[in-house]
Amino acid sequence: MQQYFIKGQVENPVIIKDKDTVKHMFNVMRLTEDDQVVLVFEDGIKRLARVTDRENHIFEVIEDLNDNVEMPVSVTIASGFPKGDKLDLVTQKATELGAQAIWAFPADWSVVKWDGKKLAKKEDKLAKIALGAAEQSKRNRVPEVRLFEKKGEFLSELDNFDKIFRRIRKCQNPCRDYTEPIDVQKYPMPILEKKLPSWAGYRKEEI
Repeated sequence: MQQYFIKGQVENPVIIKDKDTVKHMFNVMRLTEDDQVVLVFEDGIKRLARVTDRENHIFEVIEDLNDNVEMPVSVTIASGFPKGDKLDLVTQKATELGAQAIWAFPADWSVVKWDGKKLAKKEDKLAKIALGAAEQSKRNRVPEVRLFEKKGEFLSELDNFDKIFRRIRKCQNPCRDYTEPIDVQKYPMPILEKKLPSWAGYRKEEI
């Protein structure tokens, strides 16, 4: 059954106002009266709903669904700015695997340099990718997508995590990826995994 994320708190009846959602519902999926979908509001609860007025995009909430697929821990995936569209794939797969947030920052060896305007445009694109992946994988929440313009802004957020892991690659016939922890002070906060910005990886001073 098709699932949609709806901004705001739950209400009944529900009037769908987002243009992209309306287009997908009634132009792509061609929903008609009495067709049912799953709606997920900002509280993360899935609700079964049916179309009551196609022309005015109105739904009636039928019942709450006991279906929570979120992980018991909050995981943030962080990456240096990679080349090309690699961050698109990272966002899609991280969302499908259950990440609560996808972050990226300008690492010292990042080839890509995005200014504020390009950064906002890229962040908007990635947010749409995360939304689509969350709907397809039946998530209860859409991950936060955040691109940092300065590395210092990213580093200032690290104290909010109780565990930080970095992914490294060792090439000794054959190449293998390893994940190892970085010691940080313990707080009851989420977990951060730091990924490689490209094949070049990080400078030692950045770890």
